[in-house]
Order: sequence, then structure tokens, then C-alpha cells
Amino acid sequence: MDWLGQYGDFLKQKTSTEKKTKEWLSGLIQKIVVTPVYGMDRNAKKEVQKGHTFTIIFKMKIVDDRLTYLDEGNKGLGYEVTSGKQRKKSSVVDFMTGRGKNKKKRGKYEIPSKVHSESVSHCGMTPTEALDQVIALGQPVTASQMAAYHKVKRRYLGVSNPQLDTLYRAWRKETNIPQRIKIARFLWNSDIHEARIVAAKLLTQARINPDADVWAEICRWVPQFDAWAIADHACLAGSKRLYLNDERLTKVEGWTTHKNMWVRRAALVITLPWTKSNHPKDAEGAQRDRILGWAAEYTTDHEWYIQKSIGLWLRSLSKHDPNRVQAFMDAHGDRMNPVARKNVICMLG
Repeated sequence: MDWLGQYGDFLKQKTSTEKKTKEWLSGLIQKIVVTPVYGMDRNAKKEVQKGHTFTIIFKMKIVDDRLTYLDEGNKGLGYEVTSGKQRKKSSVVDFMTGRGKNKKKRGKYEIPSKVHSESVSHCGMTPTEALDQVIALGQPVTASQMAAYHKVKRRYLGVSNPQLDTLYRAWRKETNIPQRIKIARFLWNSDIHEARIVAAKLLTQARINPDADVWAEICRWVPQFDAWAIADHACLAGSKRLYLNDERLTKVEGWTTHKNMWVRRAALVITLPWTKSNHPKDAEGAQRDRILGWAAEYTTDHEWYIQKSIGLWLRSLSKHDPNRVQAFMDAHGDRMNPVARKNVICMLG
């Protein structure tokens, strides 16, 4: 039997019109994930987006599947189908067309003519697509190493921070603030390590106005803190919102007595901007003393990460206001963990 000929006729029939082609592909393909690719410009001066890769996710494991005959010498005895993979990743599809002069850049997320635009999910357009892009970068070996390092039971993908940086920067270009909040919320709720990290990165921005919804989302995360890496990224995002609206310090002060150690720790990590000024105004100086009061209460909390957070805050402050740190150590240093105390004293000289 002419299998190739018959199947060729079948394909011609299934793709004879645009409508039939769409219907056939929708039965074959679950989705297509578009991932931006960055590189240096021609002058090697700045990073620019150069193109995309496409990860095609099929509904069945048909990538590199094959037939294995029961008897190669007598194929009439039948065969078995060996399943392949469900994903197929393309090479980089460049933005540039043609060569030489008069090169024109395509629209940022315009799909090349060989790829049907209606069958592609655009980068960052939906929370689900954002999560798919993170998952598509997973490295199982690295993921196993990360799980052993962080020692918190959740899913790890093995995606590096630079890779996550590439993703969230692309999403920012294609989304407004409400869309970013939705994406960040979805990523956080997945409870995947890298998804929570990149959710925080997406909302880490100096100027957001209005920012009440961003602040509310970050505060929603805080009671769920259970590991330093995720908490620190979230606190960095939160610190941008907090420093520009110091009335929110009252809410943060409520964290200092929380039953979750990671929430108590967050009160000092998120207020690190108050350690950075060499010449704070009177109001900021008073707020600095207020936060030092929280740290003083923490000196009797023997959780190691709490003691480390005290040391972190004092070491940062010692670079800009060593007199305040010395006064704190004179009054409360004897109650601190010896290692944390020593690290602060070393910074004071």
C-alpha cells in the first residue's frame, strides 16, 4: 500500500481551505508558546530583542515517534508505535527580513508569514501563557539541585535568574499595570519557585501610579512566605511601594508580631531603603528610629533568620549612619546572636 501517497492525499484534503487547516491544527496542537530572544545590537552597546522561538505543544506525543516492526524481515507481522515527545521547539525566528540595506524591523510581536497568526499565543498576553513560558525553560537536573538547596517542598524548574529577567522584561513591554498584576497573581498562585520569583520581578518597579493594587497584591503574598529567596524578591518589590508611601509602615509594623517567622523577618527586609540615606530628613530619621525599635524587640527572638535580618539592617545602616548603629549595639547588642553581633561590630570597625 502506498502509505505516503494516501496520507499525502489526506493532508491535501484536510488543508484544502483555510478553515479546514485551522480545524485540523486545532485537533493536533494544544498551544504554541512564543518566547522572546535577546541579544546585543549591531554596535554591541545595548541588549535588544532579536526574534522569537516557538515551542509547539501537541496534544499527543508525536514528536520523534516511530514505528518498530515486530520482525524487520517480515513487516507483514505488524509493528508497535513508540511514543515520542509532546513538545517541539523551533530555532530562532529573526525579526529582520532580507539582507543588506533597507532591512525593516517587524512589529514587536508580528508573526512571520510562514506561521499562521491565529494559531499562536503571544508573549505575556495571558497569565497562562506567561507560566507556560517559564515552564518551557525548565532544566530537570538543575531543578533537582535547587530543590535540595532551598529545602522547601514545592515544584522547582531549574530556570536561572537571567532567563527570568528576559521573560519579565518582555512581558512589561506588552502589558499595562492591571495585566501585570493578573499575571503576577497567577504565577504566585502556581506555587512554583521560579514562577513566584518572576512574579515579584514583574512588580518590582520604581514608578507606578496609582500603586494601591500592586501593594495589595504584594501584601497578599506576605503571609505565605516560607523561604528566603522568594521572600527577598517579594520584599524588594514591596520596598519600592513602601518607601514612596511611608503611611504603609503601620501595616508593616503589624508583621513584627506575626506567628510566621518569615513575616516577622519581612518587616526588616522590606524597610531596607530606610538604611540608605546619609542625611535623612527629620521625618525619615524618625521612621528609621521606629524601625530600629522593631529590631530591638527582635533581639530576644532566637530564630536564626530573624537574627540575620537584624544584622542585615544594621550593617546596611552602618555605611550611612554608624553613630545610630553604635548606639543600638550599646543598648541591645548583648542580646543578639553572637555571630550576628560580631558581623555588625566588624562593620563598625
